[in-house]
Order: sequence, then C-alpha cells, then structure tokens
Amino acid sequence: MQRQDQGAGISKGRRSGLTFIEAGVAMLIIVVLALLLLPGMRSARPAARRIQCLNHLRQVGTAMLNYQTQYGVLPPAYTVDDQGNPLHSWRTMILPFLDEDALYRSIKLDEPWDGPANAAALKSAPSVYRCAEFHGDESHTTYMVIVSPESLIRATEPRDLSTATDGWTQTLMVVEVPHEHAVPWMAPHDADEALIMSITSAAELPHEDTINVMYADGHAGTLNAEIDREILHKLITADSGDTFEDTNF
Repeated sequence: MQRQDQGAGISKGRRSGLTFIEAGVAMLIIVVLALLLLPGMRSARPAARRIQCLNHLRQVGTAMLNYQTQYGVLPPAYTVDDQGNPLHSWRTMILPFLDEDALYRSIKLDEPWDGPANAAALKSAPSVYRCAEFHGDESHTTYMVIVSPESLIRATEPRDLSTATDGWTQTLMVVEVPHEHAVPWMAPHDADEALIMSITSAAELPHEDTINVMYADGHAGTLNAEIDREILHKLITADSGDTFEDTNF
C-alpha cells in the first residue's frame, strides 16, 4: 500500500510538471500569434477610422437632404445680417436634422457665430463634424462644402437640389480637407475651388492618399488625392453640363 501511495505521488508530480510545460507552450503560441497579428491590427485601425469618417459624412448628407425636404432648398454656405455680414454656417443650419435640437436652440442665430452669446455653443462641437484622424482643436472641423460660381452650394443663396443637373452622384457637396485648413465648426468658412483643386498626396491628408467626400445624393466615398484635375473640376460643378459615364474615381 505504501509503494502504491508513493507511486501515486510520483505520478501526480509528473502530471503537474507536464501541465506546467503545456501551459508555457500555450502562452508562447499566444504571444507568437499576437506578434503575427499586430501589424494587421495596426493597419486595420486607420481603415476603421476612415470608415467612421465616411459614416459621419453620410449622416451629414442625410441631414442636408432632410433640410431640403423640409424647406424645399439646400442651405446656403452661411447666413448674413442686414448689412451682409456673415452670421452662421450651414453646419449650424442642419443641426436639427442631426438630432442636435438642444444645441441648435441654444444658438443666437441673429448674432455672430463667434460673439459672446454663442461662446458656449462654439465649445460644444457635435462629434459628427469631427474625423477620428483629426487631432487638432476639438472645436474645429475639416468638413467643408464647396463654394464656387459653379458649385451646388453657394455662399448666401439657398438652392434646390434639382439645380444639380450634372447628376447628383457626380456632384460633390462636402469634402474633408487637409488638417491645416480646419476651421471652427460654427465658422462661415468653407472651401473654394482653388483649395479643392490644390489637394494632393503632398498635403497632410487625414487618410493617407485619399480624400473623403460626400455627393449631392447624400452618399459618401473616397477620391484618390491624385485624381485627374479635369475630372475633379467636373465633380465640383453642378450644372455646367460636364457629365461623364465613368464614375470610378
């Protein structure tokens, strides 16, 4: 009986040793797998942030179209007072359609966006106007409408979506500009054609060599920063008759 007990003890000790070794091997396998997966995880993060940014632009696009449905026109780039001085951006105008009613009601629309009465609202930038890749001032945004004599959105003129006769899927409305061009989210400042045409891979782009954009029909997508300038010009114009069949940009 004594020998059996000693044998049982030896067996248990050996089993414990094997279990320890197995656990060590398992941990080693986990570490190796983690090291192998790490580069993929790192590369997935920028892709996830780009997708999140595109989702923000889609929400903005839906809000713009709901504004059109409510008022029969798209908002102008900014509103003005009786003397023609800029007051508030389109980003403020569409707040009710982004579930930001409380913020919208807190803004004094008849006073300048950067006046004392609107200081608190300026600090309350909606997250939908912020790309995860932008690490600047939290009250700033890189989402801008294009404002030019041929664009869909005009400076102070509300326009019906039907004026985009070049095709809604071929007319840019909002563009994510490089970080250095970020503006306060309430500011009546946007992108002219010269700024959009100057964006290349050499700029500090939020998403490597691509530009996130939103079209007149509300859908969001990406453009290669080195897109042909003639094609880019066609995408900026809304009613110049320069449509084209190829939509793979």
